[in-house]
Amino acid sequence: MVNILQYNIQSLANNKSEIEYFANTHGYDILSLQETFAFNSSHHSRYLKGFNLMYKFREDNYGGVALAFGKGINARPITYDTDMNIITAKTLNLTPNITIASIYVPPHTTTTTFKVELDKLFQFLSNTANTIITGDLNARSFILGDSIENSKGRHLSNTICRSDFRPLNNGSLTFVNQVTNGKTRASAPDVTLTNSNTISWSWNALVQPISKSKHKPIAIHSNTIVIQQKYKIGLLHLKTALQSIPPTENLNGLTSEIQSKIKESTFKIPKGSSHNPWWNSDLKTLFVEKRQALRAYHSNANHTNFMSFSVANKKWLQVVKAAKKKAWDEIWEELSVEKDTKVFWKSIKNFKNFQEEETNNRNWDSENDQKYLDFLSSSYNKPNPNNFTSHLLPPSLQQNFTPAVFALVLKKRKKNSAPGNDQITYTYIQ
Repeated sequence: MVNILQYNIQSLANNKSEIEYFANTHGYDILSLQETFAFNSSHHSRYLKGFNLMYKFREDNYGGVALAFGKGINARPITYDTDMNIITAKTLNLTPNITIASIYVPPHTTTTTFKVELDKLFQFLSNTANTIITGDLNARSFILGDSIENSKGRHLSNTICRSDFRPLNNGSLTFVNQVTNGKTRASAPDVTLTNSNTISWSWNALVQPISKSKHKPIAIHSNTIVIQQKYKIGLLHLKTALQSIPPTENLNGLTSEIQSKIKESTFKIPKGSSHNPWWNSDLKTLFVEKRQALRAYHSNANHTNFMSFSVANKKWLQVVKAAKKKAWDEIWEELSVEKDTKVFWKSIKNFKNFQEEETNNRNWDSENDQKYLDFLSSSYNKPNPNNFTSHLLPPSLQQNFTPAVFALVLKKRKKNSAPGNDQITYTYIQ
């Protein structure tokens, strides 16, 4: 089951909190937004809580389109060469997968340009199965439920008749604007098209507004699409749970108990990730603290925020190392008495994320300093100071290195170059 919300939001920044609340509380999986009024430097244009956002901006900060996919849906953008407000993407973990496009055509677009761009888009998507086109085309057509039909609407109707696409609109008006003398002007510029014959879609223009936009939000629903989920059974956890079941002669009760234990030992894993047996609530809290400290440093890069992040990060790494070691010791203790070699090696394979030696190597301490120096001493011959010459200096400077020579070399350095690990610049030395 997949729920899509199509909405001409008329400024994402001004209606961000409303769309986040509505989409998350009503369980929408995909958002198709038009007229985002967004631009590259806008923080509000790049993030939506609970969604991964793809967007296309317009240089004048008007128009703009976006596609937002819920955290449980993986998708990739599809490259489509056009100067119009069009963005396309394809899902990766739906059955079946769909291609979705979000379009906005400004009202001042000429009919000639409209025809060229619409024909180009239909030709581009004609060979793509299970495609759904959503957007505000500013084309008034009878087939969309409008009371009049303009030249753009006539071309849209003719293009639909010549293609495999069909409208999902049920005749409802999607735009209502209050004009003078208490009158209203209503039309149906928002269109939803699909070329799929195997997916059943329902389309409904919602009466209740989400934000101050004059467009109605459109709910698109399909019961024939399934979001693929990855599951994993913790075999050691299941074995312990099954051993705790008391003997009984009630076969039905025993079956029900076994099914319950299997369900308790089954984990749902998002695509691209794996279950970490060492993860716990304390680690989650420390991770949030570390992330907050990093964000504070990025917003205000001063010494205090840097030290706060360093302390939080160090504490996080120490606790992670201890948690991994504890989890490994527990699993090793259980495997030590395991007689089934198949279960033994499968458990080892499932614990592939644990790399104790690599984790220890990433945590550098003071004892490693001397070991590293000893390694360097044994690996390289000590140079003779009396025969030292530098290949980095020109022949005129390959002499005794005096303060005057140092001053000359320093003078030739770029003053605006970035500092090294010691944070000392050439300008400071000069």
